Amino acid sequence: NHVDTNLDKTKFSVKEDVILLKALVKLGFGKWHVITDTLNEESGKHSHRNEIQVKNRMRCLTVHMKDFGL
Repeated sequence: NHVDTNLDKTKFSVKEDVILLKALVKLGFGKWHVITDTLNEESGKHSHRNEIQVKNRMRCLTVHMKDFGL
C-alpha cells in the first residue's frame, strides 16, 4: 500500500463543487469513478482527487443542503 503523492488534499473550491454537482445530475449516483474523472479533468489542477474524497464531499454537500431547506 502506497500513498499517491498526486492527491489533492486541499479544501474543495466552489468551482469543484459546481462541477461535482453537474456531473452527479448528468451521470447519477452509481458512477463515482466517472464523476471523479470528470472532476479531475475539468478542474484544471495538476493534482487530483480520488473517489473517496469525492463521495465524502458529496455527503457533506447533501447535509448542508438539508440545513438550507433544499
